[in-house]
Amino acid sequence: EMNKFWGDSGEYGVPGYTSGQLITIGGVDPKTGEDATNAVTYMCLQASGRLVLHDPPTALRIHKGMPEDLWEAAIETNKICGGVPSMENDEVIIPALMDRGLPLESARNYCAVGCVEPGGCGDEWCACGGTGGGDFFNMVNALMVGINNGANPMPRRDWMTGKTLPPKQVGPATGYLKDFTSFDQVLDAYKQQVELFVKMHISLTNSFEYVARQHMPLPVVSSTMEGCMEKGADVMWGGAKYNSTGIAGVGIGNLADSLQMIKHL
Repeated sequence: EMNKFWGDSGEYGVPGYTSGQLITIGGVDPKTGEDATNAVTYMCLQASGRLVLHDPPTALRIHKGMPEDLWEAAIETNKICGGVPSMENDEVIIPALMDRGLPLESARNYCAVGCVEPGGCGDEWCACGGTGGGDFFNMVNALMVGINNGANPMPRRDWMTGKTLPPKQVGPATGYLKDFTSFDQVLDAYKQQVELFVKMHISLTNSFEYVARQHMPLPVVSSTMEGCMEKGADVMWGGAKYNSTGIAGVGIGNLADSLQMIKHL
């Protein structure tokens, strides 16, 4: 098992979080698109299942040409470890990466980054779950705020003093759930909050990246990433062959459940 030390505020936010040193197995051959399963694919699953390892986390790339034996091995491992391996759908992810600008061969060679975010392997500095210093976008909080007139009713905590603070107006005044007469009003309120918060996250991420590249070079990553040596540039300065970034939207399952329950009731 691996673990890493966090600061106190990090532990409050993500206790028990993984190391992020994820291993991606399975998938297809980058050149032919045919199944690339081999003996090591099974060995990784067997090691996780035999030792009941949750770390390093493991992602299995699934597709229509995957062997039946691999399905069986993955399911049995999941039954033992719970959530290991996670399943990454090649049929959806490869076209999505190509839509984002990666060529076919690079998209076929993708791996999951840290948790479940797909990106080019060894040629893309994707930061698709954020840059590591940015925050996560809580999609459920946007709904809570949207149906409470722009304020989150959950108690807030002052990290310095530990005192509980009253709710604060953080988004546009979109009305209260008790006053809505249709589900479309709920969706509209939610969309208004998301539009504001996504803009805020983008602004913060942009600011962070401008500062971080001055103070946080990544020479080891850069030495292994295609494009950096050719350009003579660190990944933090756009040295990789392909570059992108992203905001980690979390809570999508809880959000879907919440919206469905509101619609049902």
